[in-house]
Order: sequence, then C-alpha cells, then structure tokens
Amino acid sequence: MIADITEGNVNNVLVYKINRLTRSVKNLIELVDLFNQHRCAFNSLNESIDTTTATGRMFLKIVGIFAEFERENLAERVRLGLERKVREGYT
Repeated sequence: MIADITEGNVNNVLVYKINRLTRSVKNLIELVDLFNQHRCAFNSLNESIDTTTATGRMFLKIVGIFAEFERENLAERVRLGLERKVREGYT
C-alpha cells in the first residue's frame, strides 16, 4: 500500500476504524504524514475526523492513543492470565 501511495497510484485510504490501520500512535502519525505528502486522503467509516485541520489531527492522535492503550491493556491481561494458569498448574 505504501509503495502504491508513494507512486501516486492511490488517492484515498479508507479504513473501517482507525485502529484497524495501526494501534501505534507513532505509526499513525507517520502514515498520515505520508498520506499528506503524497496528496492521499485518509478516511474512516466509523470516525469522522478531518485530518486537514488542527482539531482533526488532535482527535486523530487521541483515537490513536486509545487504540494503543487498548492493545497494551489486552497484552497485559493475556500475560497475567497465562501467569495465573501456570501458578495454578494448568498447561
């Protein structure tokens, strides 16, 4: 996808939800910057965020922060659950 965007073959990236593209704030910002550099629009079906405005970019980062938190929280819960199973003797 990135190669197609840089070659000018893509003019719009549409995702179902922003967290389906990435769950990393750093990656999200880098991707949106790449899209902007190559005049490629970025849209989400579930979130109406205008990335051409300062307010829209702020909300995009907030959504990214929550996606990253969700990923880290899930990983933490899985790890704790596995540790508990090991302590209880389950394999």
